[in-house]
Amino acid sequence: LGLGNALNARSSRGVAAGFRIDGSLPQILGIRCNSPAGTFLGYLVRHMSMNSPDLFQQIMSEGRQLDAATNVDVAELKAELQRFEVELKEVSAEISCCQARTVAEEGKDAGTYENYAAQRC
Repeated sequence: LGLGNALNARSSRGVAAGFRIDGSLPQILGIRCNSPAGTFLGYLVRHMSMNSPDLFQQIMSEGRQLDAATNVDVAELKAELQRFEVELKEVSAEISCCQARTVAEEGKDAGTYENYAAQRC
């Protein structure tokens, strides 16, 4: 509310008791104001850099990491995840085979080992 009142300080809406922002992020970033900052984003950046410099620096640092994330190839990530899923299934099957072999070798269930031995464990 304070932010909204500050943005509209020189207008009739500068003493609002409340406000609601409906819309997507691009719409919010395009909000104009009567301050020298010109936009909501400009005001927010100026306000944070002056009043919370440590937080501002932390956000800027994290933002640089986001730049690298925008260069990630989503199709390549999906393909890699599919390869991991196949490998995970193979490892899971091998673990099951080893567990069955251990049980069979201990004489607890001879049939179990024969079933997995047929799968070449």
